[in-house]
Order: sequence, then C-alpha cells, then structure tokens
Amino acid sequence: MFGEDNADTAWSLNNLGVTYHNLNEHEKALECHQRALAIHLKLFGEDDARTALSLNNLGVAYNNLNEHEKALERHQRALAIRLKLFGEDNAYTANSLNNLGIVYSDLNEHEKALERHQRALAIHLKLFGEDNADTANSLNNLGVAYNNLNEHEKALERHQRALAIHLKLFGEDNAYTALSLNTLGKDYAALYNHKNAIEYYERALAAMEKIFGRAHETTGKTIDALAQAYKGSGNYSKALELFTEAYETQKKVGDVFAVSEALQPLSSLYDFLGISDKIRDEEEQVWSLIRAADLESRDQSVSPSVLHDRAHLYTRIHDHEKAVEFHERALAYFEKTSAAWSNYAHCAADVYGSLGNYGKAKEYYEQIISNYHAAKDTADAPASGAVTPATDVHAVNVITDEGIALIKNHLAEVDYMLEDYGRAKELCEQVLSVYARTEEKHNTRYVLIGLFRICREMGLKDTAVFYGKIAVNMTQDTRANIAAFEMDVRKAFLEANKDIYQYTADLLVELGRIPEAQQILAMMKEEEYFDFVRRDEQSDPRVSATSYTERERKQADGYQKFGENLVDLSKEKERLLKKKKTVPADQWPSSEDAKRLVEINKHLEEANKAFQAFLANLDKELKRDSDAERGDEVARMNLDSLESLKDTLEEMEHGAALLHTIVTERRLWVILTTPEIQLSRESKVPRAELYKKITAFREALEGRGDILPAARELYDIIIAPIAKDLEQAKARTLMFSLDGQLRYIPIAALYDGEKWLAEKYAVVVYTEAAKDKLTKKTDIEMWELAGLGVTAGHPGFDPLPAVRGELEAIVREEGSAAGIPGVIYMDEKFVRSTLSEVLDDGTPVVHVASHFSFNPGTVADSFLLLGDGDHLTLEDINTGAFTFKKVDQLTFSACNTAMGAGNREGAGREVEGLGVLAQKRGAKSVMATLWGVADNSTGIFMSRFYTLLLRPGMTKAEALRQTQVEFIEGKLNENNVPPALRGSAVSSERDDARPSPSKAFPGYRHPFYWAPFILMGNWL
Repeated sequence: MFGEDNADTAWSLNNLGVTYHNLNEHEKALECHQRALAIHLKLFGEDDARTALSLNNLGVAYNNLNEHEKALERHQRALAIRLKLFGEDNAYTANSLNNLGIVYSDLNEHEKALERHQRALAIHLKLFGEDNADTANSLNNLGVAYNNLNEHEKALERHQRALAIHLKLFGEDNAYTALSLNTLGKDYAALYNHKNAIEYYERALAAMEKIFGRAHETTGKTIDALAQAYKGSGNYSKALELFTEAYETQKKVGDVFAVSEALQPLSSLYDFLGISDKIRDEEEQVWSLIRAADLESRDQSVSPSVLHDRAHLYTRIHDHEKAVEFHERALAYFEKTSAAWSNYAHCAADVYGSLGNYGKAKEYYEQIISNYHAAKDTADAPASGAVTPATDVHAVNVITDEGIALIKNHLAEVDYMLEDYGRAKELCEQVLSVYARTEEKHNTRYVLIGLFRICREMGLKDTAVFYGKIAVNMTQDTRANIAAFEMDVRKAFLEANKDIYQYTADLLVELGRIPEAQQILAMMKEEEYFDFVRRDEQSDPRVSATSYTERERKQADGYQKFGENLVDLSKEKERLLKKKKTVPADQWPSSEDAKRLVEINKHLEEANKAFQAFLANLDKELKRDSDAERGDEVARMNLDSLESLKDTLEEMEHGAALLHTIVTERRLWVILTTPEIQLSRESKVPRAELYKKITAFREALEGRGDILPAARELYDIIIAPIAKDLEQAKARTLMFSLDGQLRYIPIAALYDGEKWLAEKYAVVVYTEAAKDKLTKKTDIEMWELAGLGVTAGHPGFDPLPAVRGELEAIVREEGSAAGIPGVIYMDEKFVRSTLSEVLDDGTPVVHVASHFSFNPGTVADSFLLLGDGDHLTLEDINTGAFTFKKVDQLTFSACNTAMGAGNREGAGREVEGLGVLAQKRGAKSVMATLWGVADNSTGIFMSRFYTLLLRPGMTKAEALRQTQVEFIEGKLNENNVPPALRGSAVSSERDDARPSPSKAFPGYRHPFYWAPFILMGNWL
C-alpha cells in the first residue's frame, strides 16, 4: 500500500523483527531491522529517535548472532543520538547504556560494561525510584557485571535488591522473579555457598516450571545449575538425576551445541562415579553431530568468547590439538598480564595438560597466579600520585580465592608429573586452607589423595598415611551419600576409588602397621559385600572409619579445628556483609559491625596462615623419633584388636593361623597372625600379572588339564614367602581372608612341587561375618540333618541322578544304619515352605544338593533351583522368611558359585557373597563350591566328609582336608567321568565333547573334583 520507503512500513518491519527475535530466529530479525534502518535513515536522517530505535534493535540482532563488534557500533550510534535528543536522564538513553553494557560483557570488557550499567541504574533510580521493573533490570545487569569481575559480594547485593523489587511488583511465579532467583543461585554458587544456591535455584525452578513448563530450554539451564549445586554439596544422587534431566531437555529443544554443553557435566559426573562406559554411546553420537555441524563454517573470528566456546567443543570431542588452536586465538585478543587473559588461560592450560605438554600448562597456570597476586597487591597498595588504570584495580577479583585454589590444584598436578614434589606439596597445602573455609567437599578429597601420592613419593610415609586415612574416610562419606544409587553404580564407584584404600593399606603394611592395614581392607571388603547383596539402610555398614594413632589423632583433631574455625569466621563475615546492605552508607563506617568486619578479615588472614603452617609442620609432628617409639605407639593403638585375634586363634587350637592377602598394583602382601606373632611377607608380582596367572589356573582347573605348572606358580607367589613362618608356628589349619580375584581360586589346590597344600594343611575361608562365631565348638552328637535335593531335570538344567544316593548316604532315616539322623526332602517335597519349616524347626545341619546359578548383577540374578523348578534368589533369602540362626552347618553341595562364561567382572566379591549372606543371616559355617561340580564325585565327596566328621575330635576343617587327601590318593574313585555338572545348564554338546580328565590324574585325583569345596566361618 505504501511501498518500501514509508514510515509505517519501517514500523511493521521493526515489529516483525522483534517477533523473530522472540522466536530466536535472529537472521530473519537482522534482515527486518536492516530494512527498517535503511528506511528511517532515508526519511529522517541520522539524528532521529526512530533511527536510534532501528540501530538499537539492529545491535541486539547482531549481538544475538555473536557479531559483537557490529553490535557495539550500532549501540554506540543509538546512544549518541539519544544523548543528543534526550540527554542523560532519559529512559531510552538508559536502555542504550544497558545494551552497550551487555555487548561489552560479551567482548570481555567488563570494566566498560560495569560503567554503562552503573549509569543506566542511576538514570532509572532518578526517573522511577527503587520499586520499578526497569530499575530492577539495571540492578540485575549491574550484578552480572560485578560477577564477570568476580566481585561476587557486590553482585549479590544488587541481585538481592532486584529480587525484592520483582517480588513486590510481580510475586513469586513470574519470569522476571524467576530470573532474579536464578541469578542469586549463581551468585551463591560462585561463593561456594551450595546450601543457599540450592535454595534459590529450587525457587527459580518452581517458578519457571509454572511459566515455561519443565521441558523448556530456559528451565533446563536452571535444572543444570541446580545439579551443579547438588554436586558441590556432595548429593551426587540428586545431581545425577538433574543432570540427566537437563541433558534430555536439551536433546528435545536445543541444537547440537546446547546438547553438547548439557552433556559435559553429566559425563563428568559419570566419570567421577566410575561408570563412564554407560554414557559412552551418547557421547559418540553427540560428537558425531558436532563434527557434522562443520565448526569451521562458523565465523570463528568474531570475538574471543566465540573462539573460547569452539575450543570447549573441540575439547569435548577429544580433539585437543584443535582446542588448543582456538584457545590460543582467543588469548591473542588480550595482554598476557590482563584479567581477561587469566579468565581464558586456565582452560588452555588444562588442554595442554591433557596433551602431556606440562611445561606449557605450568607456564600458563603460573602466569594466572602471578596476575592475581599482582592485581591484589595493586588494590591493597596505599594511594600515591600515580594513577592506576581501572582495569588493574578491578582485576583483584578476576579470579576468586576459590578459583585460584583450583588453579593451584591443577598446577600441583602438573608439578607432580614433572616430579617437583616439594612445590606440588606446598600448592596442595595452600588449596586445602581455602577449601576448608568453604566446606568444599567434592574437590577436597582429590587434594588429599594428591597429597598422599606426593608425600609417598617424597618418602614422607607417616604424613602420606595420615592424608590417606582422611581421604578414605571422606570416600566413605561419599559412598554413604550415593547409597540410593543402583547397585552397579555403587560398585563402579568403589572400583574407581578402591586404590586409595589399597595404597594406604599397602603403605601401612610397609611400615609394619599391619592391624591398621587390615582395618582398612576389612572396611573395603565390607563395602564390596554391600555392593553384592543389597541390604536396607539400617544395616548399611558404611559408617565405619579408619582409626588414628595417638599422634595422628592429635593432628586430625587439629585439622578439624582449623577447618571449623575458618568456616565459622567465613560465615560471620557473610552475615556482616549482608547486614552492611541494610545500613545507610554514611552510618556503616562508625558502627560496631564495621569494626567487627575489619577484625574478622584480620582473623581470617591469620587463620589461613596458621592452617598452612600446621599442614607444613605435619611431617615433623607425625614423624617418629625412633623405630622403637613407633613400635610402642602402634602397639598401644592396636593392642586390643591384635591381642583379641591372637586370643581367638589360641582358643581355637588345632594350629590355627590367620592369613590376610592384600593385592596391590605392584605386589602381593601376605599377613600372618598366629597366637604368638603377627608379621607380613611380600611377593613382588604386579596385580595384572597375578590376575593373568589366576585366570590360567582357573582354566586349567575347570578344563581338567595339566594343572601343576599354574598351581606351582601361584604357590610360589602366595605360600612360599610365608612357608617357613608356618612351619615355625606349627600351623595346621590355615584361615584365609582373600583379596580381589584370589577368591576365585581354591587355595587348597596350590602345589609346592611335591605336595598339594591340602596334603599339608586344612584350608578354610575367614569372613568378617563369622568372626564372633569362630570359637563356638560343634556338638556333633546332638546333630540332626535336613537333606534337600533335586534329581529331576528342569528347563535350563540337567538331571542330577547322584543326588539321591548322596542324601541317602549322609542322612540316617528310619531303617538306615549310617549317617546323621534326619529327614530327606527330594524333588517335589523340596519347595520354599519346606526350607522355611526346616530353618524354623532349628535343624542344626542343612544340606542342599541342587543346581545353583551364581551370576553377576543384582541379588535377583543368582538363584537356587528348588525341587518344583522354582528359583530361590539371594534376594529371597535376604528379605524372605529365611533365618539361619540355629544352623550349625549349611552345605551347598552343588553351588556353581563361579561366574559363567569366564566372566570375571565381580572381582571375586560374589564368591564370598553367598557364604557371607548365610552367615549374616545366622549360620555358623557354610560350605559352597567354586564351580559347577561333577554329580557323582560330589555325592562321594559329601558322603565321606560327613562320615569323617562323626569321628571323635574331628573338626569340619580336618574332615574336609582328609576327604580331599583321599581323593588325591585315589581312595575315593569311580571308573567313568560323570556326565552331569551341578549348576550347569543343559548343553547341546555330546558327552565326548566335554573336557577329558588329564592322564596324570586318573579317576577323581584331579583338583577339579576335590578342590572346589570351600568352608567358610566356624570350622571347629
């Protein structure tokens, strides 16, 4: 109607551009505002309010497209026009100032941004007063500017004022209010005040959910921020839940770059929990999309912030060389000594570290720290005639104390890699003093682990143990915080963090402090059992903590008191700063609170120095003056536990000796405890090599092949170092507490070149679950036996014809002449209710001959086959009406407790799992098997075991040993290899396709037949 060159056409184009802006279609918005500007310039010239409006809107469009220099030029022209037409005190002028401030922020010129927002706020206050939406907007922008300069206290005050205005004008459920709440959450998060950050983020999220819905990009960003706060507070369960939701939201509504941004913290938390493999496919898909998006096609030279963002994307797709290139291009915009350079350089240093270029990473980290201290010195210096540039003054907080602590921690890691241990230690001590006052938990544990490694390398072993113990206890706290996670997550976290347990225990053994090492390892095994068998929260054992020597306790108390003092001082400072905001500026300097704030700052500085001095002095305080003094102190600390163990062994008699194994990365420790002594020996075999030998041994056992070479190798590693000590102690019964994958092998089947270990010693498995039942002697004359068996085949499982003969041989029913008095429940009579009734009746011996499928995963995956074909899972046993409190001996004569198909993911935990569970439910002792055993030979084995057990003075352990020896000597034998394996599924293979027995071990002499039976718990 009017054509292109018409004011109404320009107005329509302007409105259309605003609409495109609200739809995030910024290219289309840009085109509309360019056309509108051309019309206004043609009709009205440069100095016109309508031209200024078009320039302003065009500047916004350019900024949204990250073309910040072009945006800056348009906003400067708009401001010049408005100042000329309206002067300083005008709402349009204030709007231009605000927009200029935003662009300067995007260009990392934060001091210029601050000045524009201060001017805009002054105008709004003059025109509208405090309770006005435009005033609140200026306060919010000013707070952002302070945050960009890391002056978070000043930002906090502006944002609190903005929130108060929004609440008064709009109420809680309003977009402006939600923005203010979210911004305050960021302020508190920057101050490491996770509690307050969570409070404000939660309120912001509630408002945004009502306004935008849960699945919205804006809501998703708040969810992500809330997750970060929960992570910082140590609530990893909630953090994982929210990170996942934020990521899924971005997948629905965001572009590939937003999706990648949301994936980063989620991947980081997965790494921390040790389950990074669970998100690997998602990462690969996102990385592929990023590569396909052709990063190079974007204008990478627009601004340093854009270059910085691209560098982060390349880091996430593991293209570190490209990431470094973009980081360097961004850094080229700034002077190396400037605050802006520091804000970017730490990311570049991190990438250099990932590339192994530690020299370059160190250079950058040190420059950042130098910039910080130089700026701080400038800000603290007394006034002089010289004029200090504003940028230098504002640079004092370009990185907060907490931010510098993180930089120093990274630098310490670099120094450690460069073997500059003294400098690394000094830096870590400085970091600890900062984290202590912020109650930062997530990173503190890593610093402690770093100090353990550093002190160990420096030979400061007592100090390393001290830091190791604190780190172990903090790991225990974290495990308690993730108790609500699925079992596989909890297990993965333990796997990812087990080294601090093992390394600390390893160092303690090296120092001769064996009971302390045993305590830590028992705590870890306790955790492993929790991971395998789910229990309710009331019985969660993860409240245990490592104990301290007298010297360590004194230092641990000091460490805690220093931390508490720093926290108290920091909280009082925060309270006073909040109060300062409520006092008129002219009244504050003379107030008592102002004086107290000066004192608090002084006390904080002194407390920081004192804490660092305390940490630096730990080496001296913890170091023993002499070996004799060390021995006396450790002996005093461990006297009760050590003497208790010795007393238990002496009471058990029968030459009882307890052996703990500790598998570490570089060696195997064997700790021997007898009624008279406790000592340790070592085999210098790497863990990886040991596990290969264990796998070869298992394969030879289950394949019934040539077992002697593998059996001899493991004997030399495990038994030989302690052999002479056992002889001198006149040991006869060896109680083994096995670590890691050593639990997969039958120790009785180790071979010294002449004899099997079973020929020399009775071998049993020691478990913490039965330690209070070990000395209760068995009254065999009072025994009654319930025999429960399955002979029929069921879906997935072969028939077990030898079970009938086995039970009839060991149970003396009416009319029988041999065996233990009792009742047999076969096939259809062996159901859930039968087992429950047998246990309720208090039958002292329960013998189960059936299939048992022991599988990795949850307790619901492993089960006992009942006579009616039903599956009784470990979860049923744990949570159902099954108590073993009256059971003296529980025998599973056909339990396939090894993992199927050669899978070793359980790292040995599941071997103990069934026995420990039964003992936790009350059983004194349990016999189970390490693999699917042969049907006929097992029947013979069990019959002979119980026959020997009835002899006067016979222990369960000795009866087991003598049965094994009779197999070895060929006294118990049948002519044919039995076709059925208990615990194995039905196979389509012919019988002749099964492994043949070794010619060196005719009949049942091969350890395959006699070695899988392990006795756990009370063996008397």
